[in-house]
Amino acid sequence: MTRNQKSYRRCKERARELAIEWQLNFAEREEPWYYSELAEWAEYFRKIGKRYGLLREYTENGII
Repeated sequence: MTRNQKSYRRCKERARELAIEWQLNFAEREEPWYYSELAEWAEYFRKIGKRYGLLREYTENGII
């Protein structure tokens, strides 16, 4: 496995962890979410989901 493959896998796993953390924080937040905030997060996760092949996983788990 090359250095780039290791780096890619590490970044992909971090993208997964970030989505899980965001989902947990979404439920625990006491302030209401603005639609603009949700749209920004959805676009962010769509972007990294596409980069790391996580779009299906994010969709199935309600991230996007």
